[in-house]
Amino acid sequence: MICSSISALAGLTVVAGTVGLASAGAAPVSAPTFWSNTQAGPEAGMADAVAVSAITGSPNIVVVGSSPRLTDTAARISPSDCLGAWRPGQQQAYAGRPWIATVTTVLADGKDADAQHIVQETVVQFGSPTDARRYLQDSAAQWEACAQRVVTVVPPSGASRPWRLGQPATAAGAPMTLSQVGPTSRCERALAAKADMVIDVLVCSSVDDPVGQGAVLIDAIATQSKS
Repeated sequence: MICSSISALAGLTVVAGTVGLASAGAAPVSAPTFWSNTQAGPEAGMADAVAVSAITGSPNIVVVGSSPRLTDTAARISPSDCLGAWRPGQQQAYAGRPWIATVTTVLADGKDADAQHIVQETVVQFGSPTDARRYLQDSAAQWEACAQRVVTVVPPSGASRPWRLGQPATAAGAPMTLSQVGPTSRCERALAAKADMVIDVLVCSSVDDPVGQGAVLIDAIATQSKS
């Protein structure tokens, strides 16, 4: 079961038996402009359910939510300075940055407690490639400061849950990744700067270790955005 990851995932609320994205205050609502397939909507630029199923090994992955806003769960996370390392697309992590547009898609292979895999894809467009790279560099320092720390998540209901963050892995030309271990599931965060965009993702599983899947997902999104 991966219910704890779904209900605690950045900006997510469990609504009407499925997963939905909660809005998080005022933020640019336009989608990033790097997608060519704009008639199909901004989600067309993300890795779709077929691609995510191949990455996770789960045949039942579907899109369960999307949002054109960053999310804010700072009040539910301690320490809050590790919020950006813990989950993608957080307002606090992007506050004061020169970003101009964002979109998030969430996919899962079940409803609520039945889901064994959940994936969040967030893309944030900056004013220039330099701004995107600077955000990546600053995030690397912040992830390093949170390495091996325990993040306590307080869900809307139920007991608080600890998540242990791993050591961030960085290599030239590759996405930055960070493993996370929770009470009943494991996740991989991954972050990369591609042109003027930052691709910010999370892959969680309650049945296997998603190590390496976050980096593959970033490459799939980068490829899709150019199609």
